[in-house]
Amino acid sequence: KAVSKLLYNIPINGYYTIYMDAIGDIVDSVGGISVTMEEDILYRSSSWKKGQKVLLKGEDARNYLTSRGETNQPRYQRHMDFINKFVSKAKTAFLKDLTLPLKMYNKLASRTVTDVDSASAVYLASKAAQSSYKIQQVPGKSGTDGKFETFEVDEEKLYKMVLDVFYIKNK
Repeated sequence: KAVSKLLYNIPINGYYTIYMDAIGDIVDSVGGISVTMEEDILYRSSSWKKGQKVLLKGEDARNYLTSRGETNQPRYQRHMDFINKFVSKAKTAFLKDLTLPLKMYNKLASRTVTDVDSASAVYLASKAAQSSYKIQQVPGKSGTDGKFETFEVDEEKLYKMVLDVFYIKNK
């Protein structure tokens, strides 16, 4: 409801939320994700140096995605790069094993919150494997309130983005 409201009441017909402790299993299901470190990262049990090439698996993948610097921007860039690489590997993994989406749906069931049933998840995965995508970022400005990082939505740009993404212009 909150996301729909943010996007000017665009209907959202399903949701699938994955707890962070499932990230390792998801990444392992596609054989890991190779990345080159853009910055030094020391987080929990993981430590990498700028320029180092790493095949992220299991807990290291989660640590890579959740580590923070002084701001969210480097982490956001890591997420975008990681997602692009993951989607590519997931499509390949799915084509090698058509049962993978159902296996992962069942394996992750205790670490998700969803209203999407298994049949719908498998159907959506098959459609996603045939699709291209573009990640959209809600336009706005990051800041801080002195204790926490904040984000202020640029309403005018968001409205234009919603129109561009969800509506077809009349000719």
